[in-house]
Amino acid sequence: MTRVRYGGPQDPHPRRHALLVDGDVENRQRLYDALTAHGVRVSTAPSGEVALQLLTCERPEIVLMAESLGDISAENLLERIRACNDAIPVLLLCGDRTPEHAALVGRVQACLPRALSATLVVAEVDLWLGAPAAAAPACQSGTVLLVDDEERLRNLVQEFLELNGFPVETAGSGEEALRKIERAAPRAVVLDIRMPGMDGVLALKKLRVAHPHLPVIIVTHADDEKTRDEAMALGVRCYLTKPLNFTSLKDALASTKSPTSSSNGSNSSG
Repeated sequence: MTRVRYGGPQDPHPRRHALLVDGDVENRQRLYDALTAHGVRVSTAPSGEVALQLLTCERPEIVLMAESLGDISAENLLERIRACNDAIPVLLLCGDRTPEHAALVGRVQACLPRALSATLVVAEVDLWLGAPAAAAPACQSGTVLLVDDEERLRNLVQEFLELNGFPVETAGSGEEALRKIERAAPRAVVLDIRMPGMDGVLALKKLRVAHPHLPVIIVTHADDEKTRDEAMALGVRCYLTKPLNFTSLKDALASTKSPTSSSNGSNSSG
């Protein structure tokens, strides 16, 4: 899809202009401050009707909109935004999960938890301002096993993935992950490297005995060459460093396929 670019012939660069729609003034201020500090021009709207007026007269390049607005439903606002500009990326700021998510998850470019740090929201906006708009992946079948000892990050990543259509099971250690994999093999594993007890590389070596083809995505603070080489030698699908790029994780998971039952069969030697 070709994106619409606004600006006259004297403007050699794409406009970095975001429309932020949120009835919560504190969240508007939090994201406004972060985006403007990053060089993004931001127009803010406390309601859907104001947002539609700004969309028409100011023509931003991206929309961030809260899931709950006082005057209009998110689904209705999204339809009207698409009627004005069907190429514009729309990022949905979600609170508690509701049935409305299922209707929206495939129609917006990303669903972002409201608790997501401003830094990660800015990173997501950067990605969409610099890339063609594309549909978000459809809901995926199968469960993702998320393994990380940092509870806050684990909960945040779980919420992000579930908002974007991926059922998630979590584990706080390598030992717990291996127990859960043996009960029911997931479609993919998102695995931290640095954890107390069994580290991620050792956990990866052990799960490869019985599940040699299970897709594994590494996420870690440790971006050293030795760790990367060890992980790649064990057949990891993707190696991501923290702070985590949520879109990269989502794209990596969207490309995975559940292992066949034959691939998951137990190895008699292990």
